Amino acid sequence: MVQSTLQELLDSKLVKSSNDETFEPTQLGLAIVASAFSPNDGLFIYGELKRALQAFVMDGELHIFYMFSPLQASSEIDWMAFRDEVHGLDDSGLRTIRLVGVDPGLVNSIAMGHASIKDPALLRVYTRVYTAFQLRDLSNEIPVSSIAKKYNIARGAVQTLAQNCHGFAAGMAKFCQRMGWDMLAVVLEHMRDRLQAGARADLLEMAQVTYVKSRTARLLWENGFKTLRSLAEAAPSELVPVLMMVS
Repeated sequence: MVQSTLQELLDSKLVKSSNDETFEPTQLGLAIVASAFSPNDGLFIYGELKRALQAFVMDGELHIFYMFSPLQASSEIDWMAFRDEVHGLDDSGLRTIRLVGVDPGLVNSIAMGHASIKDPALLRVYTRVYTAFQLRDLSNEIPVSSIAKKYNIARGAVQTLAQNCHGFAAGMAKFCQRMGWDMLAVVLEHMRDRLQAGARADLLEMAQVTYVKSRTARLLWENGFKTLRSLAEAAPSELVPVLMMVS
């Protein structure tokens, strides 16, 4: 068992052997351990990120949210909802889904009941894209109840997805840092903050205030409190009407 496992680690390039017949971890092996991924999941993530580094879609958000989608599906795909989302994508979104391996024509065929996906690895890609749509909506301040209805899933499943993605996103950022992909790590860190806040980029600073959620942050922003300083210097009489609007 030890010999076969060592050989598997060598073949996967997670460890390397030296002339004195000792073994040490590779950079990839260290990155997988640091990110707390299993070896199989880590190798899958490595392949996804390597492909992203060669052609990352930076003029939209969907590719980054795809990277944050957990590897284990939390809900089944509603193919009619999937088709509707694909039809609504702009050029950036279409390039993203094609780049990761999703065929819009196949999505339409499955939604019509004319096809199906048998390959588990391919189905995982489609499921992650479906999850990426949900993460995108969460980070664009769409209410959880609306997302649950839109994708035909339980409200609790949407909340669980948001919680699970925080840890997964942290692992992705650590993986990139250990691999020396610092620019990609910076992008992932920024989007992880947005995902955690459930808000667009302009609200990130305000949403980090304790007890201030995305809806409260948006109302504060719309009523003139655009920075932490303006919030700190505001009189209680100015803030109370805004907080009453939240409730």
